[in-house]
Amino acid sequence: MPTPAGSSRALVLALAIGIAAIPSAARAREQAQGLPPGVELNAEHISQPTKNGDVTAEGAVSIKTSEGRIQADKILFRDGHIVEAQGNVLIVWGNNRISGTSMIYDMGIKDDPDPEKRIARGVIQQAIGQVDQEQNNFFFTADTVDTIGPDRVVLHSAVVTACTQPVPYWSFAVSTARIHIDGYAHMFNVRPRIGKVPVFYLPYLAWPVKRGRTVGLLFPEFGTTRTRGRIFSIPLFIPLGDSADLTLFGEHYSLAGWGGGGRLRIMPNRDGYVEFAAHYIQDQVAQAGRYQVLMTQHQSFLNGFTMVSDVNIVSDFDYFTDFVRNLTYASSPTILGRLTFTRNGDWTSLMVQEQYREQLFEDGSTLTQTSYPEIQWRGRSHKLGKSPLYFSYQSSFNWLGQQGPSIDASYYRADVFPQLSLPVSPFPWLDITPTISARSTYFTAPVTIVDKPLTRNLLGAAVEFSGPRLYRIFEKTSKDGETKTKVKNTIEPKLTYTYQQAFDQNNNIILYDEVDRFGVDANAATYGVASRVIAQRPRAAPVSGGGEGEKILVPDSASGELREVSGANPPGSTPGDTADSHPDTAALTPGTAAPQDTSAALEPVEIASIEVDQTYSFNSFPSQADLNGDGIVESMSHFSAVTMTGRYNPSRVLSFNLSSRYDVLFKSVAEVAFSGNYHEPMATGLFSFVYRPGLGYQQTSGASGIVFEPKKDSTQVRFQGTFGPFASRLRLGLDTTLNINPLPGSERIPYQRWRIEYYTQCCGFLAEYLKNDYTAFARKEFRFAIDLRGIGKLLDFNQGIP
Repeated sequence: MPTPAGSSRALVLALAIGIAAIPSAARAREQAQGLPPGVELNAEHISQPTKNGDVTAEGAVSIKTSEGRIQADKILFRDGHIVEAQGNVLIVWGNNRISGTSMIYDMGIKDDPDPEKRIARGVIQQAIGQVDQEQNNFFFTADTVDTIGPDRVVLHSAVVTACTQPVPYWSFAVSTARIHIDGYAHMFNVRPRIGKVPVFYLPYLAWPVKRGRTVGLLFPEFGTTRTRGRIFSIPLFIPLGDSADLTLFGEHYSLAGWGGGGRLRIMPNRDGYVEFAAHYIQDQVAQAGRYQVLMTQHQSFLNGFTMVSDVNIVSDFDYFTDFVRNLTYASSPTILGRLTFTRNGDWTSLMVQEQYREQLFEDGSTLTQTSYPEIQWRGRSHKLGKSPLYFSYQSSFNWLGQQGPSIDASYYRADVFPQLSLPVSPFPWLDITPTISARSTYFTAPVTIVDKPLTRNLLGAAVEFSGPRLYRIFEKTSKDGETKTKVKNTIEPKLTYTYQQAFDQNNNIILYDEVDRFGVDANAATYGVASRVIAQRPRAAPVSGGGEGEKILVPDSASGELREVSGANPPGSTPGDTADSHPDTAALTPGTAAPQDTSAALEPVEIASIEVDQTYSFNSFPSQADLNGDGIVESMSHFSAVTMTGRYNPSRVLSFNLSSRYDVLFKSVAEVAFSGNYHEPMATGLFSFVYRPGLGYQQTSGASGIVFEPKKDSTQVRFQGTFGPFASRLRLGLDTTLNINPLPGSERIPYQRWRIEYYTQCCGFLAEYLKNDYTAFARKEFRFAIDLRGIGKLLDFNQGIP
């Protein structure tokens, strides 16, 4: 029976290192004479050759040839080409090494007329080895190993794996494995094992053992769905050179029938990547063809343009719940496709884009919005020569389309929006910025709204007062008295007056984006006050390189396949804080030169802020309410709600946000939102808490017609996070929504997704549970997947839960 793989490999490695580390002067070495050309034999003791040239050597024996070397405790070299080795045998050739308890090895007769006799052959007992160690992790233990020439190895009663653990996480027990180095390992009577426990049986398996990628069948995938029955799929991988590959797959659903598809990945150059995927099935349940087409592309061109495409075409929204196996995408209520070309200049930018967006709502209706094409040309604020004026502009041309239950329109829109500003600072504590603008927009005739083109020409002006700006700087000395840090607190009132010409045909404009909404509250003053706390923090330390320990495999974000990550932690950097753009941060820059150790240098960072503001409109009523439930708005105010926004960043990895809104008509808080996020290599998370008290009435439809009911309190908690307690090998994930006071007919926990991942040097395990009870996307499903290094996806099991 094979010996334990890990302990034996460790023993052989320790022995080899120990032998290499002993100085030659520490023990006498003898060298055999009269051997065939190119053969060198060294040992602690060598007997005199016999009449027929046989040599017996003992004690750390080593035979070297141009093909490799053999080591053992005792070796008999006979007949000029036969090696009989006993005790701690090791044979090394190329990037391959095999150890065992004994070996008979025929070096071959180089000038023999029989080509079979010129081939080197060996038989190793109780063997442990690794094939092509620089390119592949293919370890094995075997009762007997036959080596045939430089590129063929046959294992008998063996266990093979890609793991380096003493007890491999996974392995294959095989009766025979015929290995063609830089080719395939053809394995027979395969019993896949987890630990030492076999899990199922395969009569045959081909494992690639080569430096490059090769054509071959991947592991089959199977699972169960709620509405389409059991699924079986088998992929075929086809490399198309070094920078492209194609994966084709056929699949069968016990209820839906046969389907298939493929994925094409191309790297045309170092600045580009393309991935195309498609799937089609003639669904026997729906009696219709169902399909999905995905394309992702990113390409940078020498002329400065960048192209980004993200296309998702699907036959229907139910396709996601019926056939998509990735639980993240399966619960998406949006279909989005876009193709974008951008180019940025010194102060201008050009974007040409085509976009398709389809949104599914809870009542089952959809809204489709298209822009074929959309051209935007923008200019950031830029000083005009030596004058004090600054010029900026926005311009766009769109062919827009909107189709939904209450709209069906297709029309063109052209828009130009130039602005001139004159920032001045009459005092160090006061900034004044007057701005004038003109907006001209042309709409062709939307059939469902008006019967002729529409032109909107509006002038606007604004003036912003920032100040008087008050501040105070506090200094803090460290305990050792050598370091001083500064904290700066600023208080800054703001007042902005905005005037814009009214447009008497706003009701004839179909709303698509912010261009169409231009003109709301066109004569208003916004006032408020902001306070900021800016402190000095040590600059973020450089990211250290990966360690030399065991490598971790994580799923690639694009392909989902396992890839190596050097070091114990997964890739990604911790987002560092940056100095706030507010000019007051300059006052905190240390006056002394930065120390040589850049990780200890200080930099100004905004750690906290709070802003309160309100708007007063001279020509509209931002606040309106029905106070008695009769469907008539009887209370209005020129004052908007009072809003408060706060931020707190106690460290580089932790931040909080707080916002609230006070309704001036109900004289009550109308909304409170609190959120935060945490980002560390071991754990990441974000949460939000939103509370909306039931103020006013809402329109509903009942048996007696339209009625107005009091709004109910609404409190929703959202959390999404991952936690990797063991050097990121084990990661726990949770994504959930909690309605503390759910409405009638809705769930208290309408969405929850649990995820457990375990990734090691040689394999990855994923268990995932999804429960989505939103009306339009109801889904409950369990998924379990296993990825093996060198093999690929061993198992991807989906089980729909009734």
